[in-house]
Amino acid sequence: MTIATDQRREISTRLSPVYRWGIPALLTLVAIAAILWVSFFVEGTPDLLRVVLATVIAAASMIYARWLDRAKRVWIDANNLYVSDYRREMQIPLANIKTIKVTTWIRPLRISVWFAKPTIFGEKIAFFPSRVERDALPDHPAIAGDVSR
Repeated sequence: MTIATDQRREISTRLSPVYRWGIPALLTLVAIAAILWVSFFVEGTPDLLRVVLATVIAAASMIYARWLDRAKRVWIDANNLYVSDYRREMQIPLANIKTIKVTTWIRPLRISVWFAKPTIFGEKIAFFPSRVERDALPDHPAIAGDVSR
């Protein structure tokens, strides 16, 4: 199902597919390379520091990749939020938004939205805002939920 685009505007970045699939794939390769570096390319028995370093790099890469791979595409109009996970698309009334959190301590910025009633995407979605639209959702006049930054 595709929703009419005449009044809505995209507030998620057009790089969402890169964040969702490209960067996690690259980080997975980094994790594999770190493990292979310790396993095969170190002469003799790897010392504890190299094993710990490779484990930390691999774990951090996989955690960050998992954080990125939940990204959705998001549009907004006067009354609704439109959310797509690249397979399904749903129209969600802005009145259903319970809480919005903008994560600013890590880049790219990430906006998490919690809903009062569960949707087909669950009770929470996350997306990466475009540079122009970073404040479009938290500052939208129709949203009465809490916004934390």
